[in-house]
Amino acid sequence: MVASLRLAALARGQREVWAGVALVAAAACGGDAAAVRLVPVGAGPCGRPADARSLLVTPLGDFRAERRPIGLDAPVALADLPAATRQLAVEIIGEGGRVLAHGKTAPFDFEALADGDPVTVAMAPPDDVCAAGSMSTARDHPLAAAVGGGVLIAGGYAPLPLATAEWFDPATNSFRDVPLPAGFGGVRGLAGAALLPLPDGTVVLVGGPSPGFAIYDHGQGFRDAVLVSQVRAHSAAVVLDATTVMLLGGCGTLSDAGTCEPGSARADSRIINLAGGSITAGPALAAERLDGQAFVEVGVDGRRTVVVVGGVDGAGAAVTTAERVDLVTGAVTVFAAAGAAAARTDAGTIVTGFAADGEVARGETVALVPGIDVGRPLPTLAPRAGALLTTQEDGLVLAIGGGPPLRFLPASSTWTTVTAPGMPALDGGHAAILLDDGSVFVVGGRVSAAPQAAAWRFRPRLLGRFTGSLTVVPGDDESDPPLSPLDPSLVIPTPPWRLRGTTGGPSYAIVGGPLGGPLRVEVTARVPVAGIGLVLGHVGPADRHQVLLVPGIEASLERRVAGGAATTCRGGVVPAAGLHTITLDVRAGTARVAMGGQVVLTCDVEPLPPGRVGVSALGVGEVEVVTIAVTR
Repeated sequence: MVASLRLAALARGQREVWAGVALVAAAACGGDAAAVRLVPVGAGPCGRPADARSLLVTPLGDFRAERRPIGLDAPVALADLPAATRQLAVEIIGEGGRVLAHGKTAPFDFEALADGDPVTVAMAPPDDVCAAGSMSTARDHPLAAAVGGGVLIAGGYAPLPLATAEWFDPATNSFRDVPLPAGFGGVRGLAGAALLPLPDGTVVLVGGPSPGFAIYDHGQGFRDAVLVSQVRAHSAAVVLDATTVMLLGGCGTLSDAGTCEPGSARADSRIINLAGGSITAGPALAAERLDGQAFVEVGVDGRRTVVVVGGVDGAGAAVTTAERVDLVTGAVTVFAAAGAAAARTDAGTIVTGFAADGEVARGETVALVPGIDVGRPLPTLAPRAGALLTTQEDGLVLAIGGGPPLRFLPASSTWTTVTAPGMPALDGGHAAILLDDGSVFVVGGRVSAAPQAAAWRFRPRLLGRFTGSLTVVPGDDESDPPLSPLDPSLVIPTPPWRLRGTTGGPSYAIVGGPLGGPLRVEVTARVPVAGIGLVLGHVGPADRHQVLLVPGIEASLERRVAGGAATTCRGGVVPAAGLHTITLDVRAGTARVAMGGQVVLTCDVEPLPPGRVGVSALGVGEVEVVTIAVTR
């Protein structure tokens, strides 16, 4: 069971919260301050553990967070919560201060909540799972996409292809059937299709046995299908923009079992216009590839490419290379020793490794860095097949399936085993989706070769976009600092933690967790002669702000968009190289930078995008980072 934190508003803007002990909260009403009333309910490790001693509730938003201790045995009023509260974090504390269970609400707007509106919190032991209900149908290899605050699940095998869909509601840990549009069905089900989230919050079902696509709108269900001129199944599918998707590789003919017919594998690509259904030819791949995974990559120069990993060739042999396809020139770069599972880090780098479900297990892992044409080797692990990679809210990468859960720490390029007693022994074939509350939703797949209907929610730490404060100590090898470097080969992780600069491209590391808004960044670092940079508003390698601090040179703030750089403003001369504490304050349209208490830059800035902050090495210098503190 996953206990809910139900938010039911009371009179005068007060909301009631049950924590997992469940929580229920309330919005501000008129001029009243927002308030929450807590009513303890539930029992067990996924609710209120038997040895619980106290409860902590933390309002989160664009302000400094304050943990509030709450009694467990009676309703308690939490008055005067900030009206700007966007999330509530809940921790259940046991003997010795140990966190027994924790969770967060999904982001919400207090002002938009009406009296009686429920807001839920899924509680679970740290780094463990709790059950999240069961689908109406067991599904091996289901399609899944986040939409409408929940997850749309469709297709899969049990063992023959399925032509059904359902939607997971995180508030109730329940599923409801979703009718498929006409034309998506038959004996081949949805074999080889893809579900892709679109920028407007809808999802497109595309590819597979049906020569067409259909848009799913959570408020309306599936719209009528749009026919296209050809069948393309088991492709690597990716959204290029609001109106186009790209299918790479795949095949054009399916058996009744949903597999590609011999000789039908493809090495070309097709681009589908969702506005009308027209199809145009895209760039070719270097080789046939079925069931790959694709990512749009924007390089530091603004160049858009598509990276494809995983899959098998027409003979069923694993494809152990990755390909980067230039969308303009069609040029292809091939990377060796790539895996079948992949996820993008906060910095924009793709981590890939292991073998796909049903393949011979592999343990190689590699990082594909935007703009770099050679993969960066990562540690080789015990071979496994069937893992899926998901990037957590804190920037670490979680691997689930094919063995005990693993976690990749980008700051040190290391993998660690996650002890999760509740995690089922999934052979593979499952789906894993990051939910709005920061939990990872795991559904379907196989246990002991049997398709599963069950779902689980894995709960990592509560570090996320509205975290009020965070201190990173990258040189501490006992911690897991949420730092993601763009290029792991430029990091020297052994204490002291250092980031090397290069003349061949940018070198930076992004702090996982907090996003955008008014904030203060304090960096203690040894600044080289070549200088140090502070990154803010990071959306991707080609979309970020950067404060440039080069000793003996005027400080400056530059804005990078689509590969171009423009200096926003300049300041005073930067102090000499050495150990410095640097502060960056972004408040009310102004960015202010000081070194050792001396202001070196004050700039008017437009509202920043909801990006991340970080630190960079300039030129060929080597920046030794002692600490990075981020505060709302």
